Amino acid sequence: MDAIIPGNPQAKAAIDIACWDILGKKLGAPIYQLLGGPLRTSLDLLWPMGDQEPEKDKKEMKKKIEEGYKTFMFKMGAIKDIDMQIERIATARESFGKKLGKELVIVPDANQAFTKDEAIQLLRGLEPLQSKGPLFVEQPVSKERPQDMISLQRQTSIPLSIDESLVTVKDALHFAQQQGDRRDEANVKVVKNGGISKAMETIGVAKLYGIPILFNSMLETGVAQAAALHLAAVTPTLYPSGHCFMSTLRLKDVTTFASSLIWKEKASGLLMVHLPTGPGLGISLDEEALETYTVDKRVITDDKKA
Repeated sequence: MDAIIPGNPQAKAAIDIACWDILGKKLGAPIYQLLGGPLRTSLDLLWPMGDQEPEKDKKEMKKKIEEGYKTFMFKMGAIKDIDMQIERIATARESFGKKLGKELVIVPDANQAFTKDEAIQLLRGLEPLQSKGPLFVEQPVSKERPQDMISLQRQTSIPLSIDESLVTVKDALHFAQQQGDRRDEANVKVVKNGGISKAMETIGVAKLYGIPILFNSMLETGVAQAAALHLAAVTPTLYPSGHCFMSTLRLKDVTTFASSLIWKEKASGLLMVHLPTGPGLGISLDEEALETYTVDKRVITDDKKA
């Protein structure tokens, strides 16, 4: 596909995921078995926080911790007050750090919203919090300015993560080679990265350079989320935190029968997502629901046979 049509990773992802699902069903095996076998059978989940005031964060976190979440992604950028953003993270750590300790993972995610100077201000304000628990900052600057990310890597001890900047395996290599002795992180989204096959290439680079991977999601259905779940099962450098399989109920969308994969573990108190055991993706579609929510349909036929 790449030789005929460059780019278009999201469209290609749909075809790639479908091919893996067909292969798994033909062989009677889950995709994670075709990828070498699972390194884990379940993952805990991440909850995203909107860009809001610290007191609102506290109320939301209290509720979500009771539900079983211990990893929180703090969205930033809509509010341009850097001091308040620092206060949000400090308040969260102070309010719940004693109870959860190192199990409380905090991920400030700017979605490219800050300039380099704003990002430096944020990172320096967060540096005193590093010793109190896991913390890394995701995509603080624009993907169009890779030199700014390199500059940040040289000016802060806080681990950085790339999301929008990571689409191809070349992006992964470029980021990895700038690390030096740092311990930065990469954000994999199976649709953004072009499907299971392309994402596996990025995972290979992460393994080679020892880069932890966080699995995240886009505006996608449970089909794509299930594909990411199979990938997470075989990733050797998976970041030890919750991952984004529940942030917007995407794995439990109305078109897939995947709700049974998620439950709260009694021993740990964590909300976990468990691997499907069926062949291929291991999930099935609710055809009636799919038809209900379909707004457009194209039928592709082989003209030679028509």
